[in-house]
Amino acid sequence: MNKKLKIAVVHPFFRAKEGASLVMAKIADHFHADVYCIEYNKEKTFESLKKNKVTVIPTLSFPSSRFFDGIKAGFSFYTYKLPEEYDAIIASTSPSEWIRNRNSPVIWYCHSPNKEVYSHYEKRMKRKNIVSKIFYFTAANIFRLLENTVINKIEYIFANSNLTKQRIKIYLNRDSEILYPVFTKGLFRNISYQKYFFYPSRIAPDKRFEYAIEAFKQFKKKGKEKVKDWKLIIAGSLESQYTDYYKKLVEMIKDRDDIEIKLNVPQPELVKLYGNAFCILFTPIEEDFGMVPLEGFESEKPCIAVNEGGPKETIEDGKDGFLVNSSIEMADKMFYLISHPSIAIKMGKNGKKKLRQKFSEEHFYKRIEEVVEELKEKRNIKQ
Repeated sequence: MNKKLKIAVVHPFFRAKEGASLVMAKIADHFHADVYCIEYNKEKTFESLKKNKVTVIPTLSFPSSRFFDGIKAGFSFYTYKLPEEYDAIIASTSPSEWIRNRNSPVIWYCHSPNKEVYSHYEKRMKRKNIVSKIFYFTAANIFRLLENTVINKIEYIFANSNLTKQRIKIYLNRDSEILYPVFTKGLFRNISYQKYFFYPSRIAPDKRFEYAIEAFKQFKKKGKEKVKDWKLIIAGSLESQYTDYYKKLVEMIKDRDDIEIKLNVPQPELVKLYGNAFCILFTPIEEDFGMVPLEGFESEKPCIAVNEGGPKETIEDGKDGFLVNSSIEMADKMFYLISHPSIAIKMGKNGKKKLRQKFSEEHFYKRIEEVVEELKEKRNIKQ
């Protein structure tokens, strides 16, 4: 690492332990970067951030919700001026890229163009009543207008997956370079293969836990003697805006002692849950990338995931896991693996081997450093 580089990391919220925040926390840690965000809860997010200088950007006063959080974050990033001392600013989850309005140079490590106004816009519009549709239409168009004022100014864009690269081209008409998220090897480990399936992720509707729960229920109907001792464990952080969704999941599993939801588990417990699981489940809606399969591979566990989005890039069907198209198909693969434990173990080992070969921590940081150096050199030439 070039210790002379001065980098700022800009990310909307460090208030829970989730994938995008983890990647940015690792970048901040590696480059000893200053961190700028809208909200920072140092007790609920990643321990490593305590070593960085974290600045919380002032925001407008709005009610707390997914929509209003986006508005106040966008306005703050769009109007905020950072010190001139940085060689590069690395932005992350949308709308942190709006920091480019008053600052440069900016590298956008894009997890996805804003789904609310691009890839998921039509789906969400259909669910709303006429008043909500008018409000949503207006807000989405304002967002797109402001996005267009900054997107062509951004000096370099990394995409976290091929799916994200495609979305950036379709919705924003910008080219980008695929750079798979950093994965720190050695954090997770294989301990044993106990009789439970494990789905760890932030408790939110986009993670579609009901799919995994339904698959497990179907699984428990197969060969009843063989499956009677098996469990499903779900673990993830919960934010107040998703309390209703959490209640829905609790209702789905009431009166069952074979499905458990653990909230806000500390890192050592998460490592143990991965390490003792038999297999990992992953069922989000069009996930842009998804760190869960990689953490499973590091723990030498196979992963059964939905055949869409990021898992199609990280899981090789039949070799280190399975890609499925329905909860019934997922249940079939779950039953297949418990009936052939040696295959499950082999798949887990294949996943760990691939992790070592394809997802290089060294390449990730080196490529970011190269781009920062290029931008620094261009700035020096202009000066």
